[in-house]
Amino acid sequence: PTTATPTEAASSNVLFYGPLGSARADQIPHFSEMAEGTSAVDSSWRMKRLGADVAYTNGLRIHIKVEAGLCTPGEISFLPSEGVLAYLVHGTLDGWHDIGFDVRVENGTVAVLPTTFYTGSDPSTLEGWIVGRGDGFVYHSSTFASSIGWNTNYNYCNTIAANSDDQIG
Repeated sequence: PTTATPTEAASSNVLFYGPLGSARADQIPHFSEMAEGTSAVDSSWRMKRLGADVAYTNGLRIHIKVEAGLCTPGEISFLPSEGVLAYLVHGTLDGWHDIGFDVRVENGTVAVLPTTFYTGSDPSTLEGWIVGRGDGFVYHSSTFASSIGWNTNYNYCNTIAANSDDQIG
């Protein structure tokens, strides 16, 4: 399976591990729904928000790692923007944001360095997240990682079209 692991660098806590793309995205809780949860389908699929005590000014780096399956292995890290941090800490749905600052390739090959992070916009229909390159939105084929249930156009992993059985986390 393809995996991606957004982590809090200081303690390596996994924030998300679960299905890639649209077909299985609703089988794991969303950041906007709860602080922590696991899937009823597979207990290894999980999400956990960052603690509320995380401050934007503390130099927190978020890592997203993708590997296996159809995906070319790669890992990025970045200092999150305020909008991305609000999503990862509080589950705030607020649409498209600049990913943040100091985006780096940490390991492997990253086909297109991400610039944009989607944080969801409607709790009833447009939940989930997308990370990729874009200008106010992510160009579909420039998607690095995503977990959304409402649009198959973002079913990519490190810019490679991926199917719903691949994993991301």
